[in-house]
Amino acid sequence: VNDEDVLAGRGGKTNAHPGNKLFRALVKENRQNYQGMKNNLHKQILAESIITSIQNRGGRFLKREGKSADPWVELTMEEAMIKTTQALREIPSGTSSRALNAERLVEKKRMELRNNDNSRSNSTSN
Repeated sequence: VNDEDVLAGRGGKTNAHPGNKLFRALVKENRQNYQGMKNNLHKQILAESIITSIQNRGGRFLKREGKSADPWVELTMEEAMIKTTQALREIPSGTSSRALNAERLVEKKRMELRNNDNSRSNSTSN
């Protein structure tokens, strides 16, 4: 187990592990974007980019298996995807549903304004 690894499981030891802290930071950075996506392929690509980012740093996704001398085994890509997409779907603790809905409404309005600006600039350039 190295500091870049993401450890599956619950509790203080996995939460405090440096790789898990990085994983949570990457998830937090991408959560709002993920939750606003309608296209499942785009969601999958975003989740894969988080996994790839961990792997490019030398990290692995590990789970504890048994009580052998080396109880950690690497998750399959499918298991890593499940862990990552679940983390991206979770609502951060302390966030009220009212605040979350307000954030989504603001983001939706921003996207509408961007789309309107883009369509205006495209129509004036033609």
